[in-house]
Amino acid sequence: MTRLKLPMQETLFPSGDPFLVYPGKREYRTSRFVSLYYKRQWLTFEFLNKAEQKFGRDKVMEGIERLAGGKISFKDYPRNKQFFYQLRAFLQEILAG
Repeated sequence: MTRLKLPMQETLFPSGDPFLVYPGKREYRTSRFVSLYYKRQWLTFEFLNKAEQKFGRDKVMEGIERLAGGKISFKDYPRNKQFFYQLRAFLQEILAG
């Protein structure tokens, strides 16, 4: 299957696929794989919100940028899955302590 490349695709969603629902055999269904990662990222998002409430946005961003090895933007961000495991562990640690 050939993917359609839209002219602004590179700038619209540089960090990944924005869609959660994909066509299936019957109407539209969310794949198990996508659901698993969506749930995992939603939990990370909740950890980020709790950490921001507890420590403030600037402190949380300092910790994230330290883990990432620099500033994060829509074009420059960690692309290895290990970073997200480390981020989740970092958030759990600071929220527990």
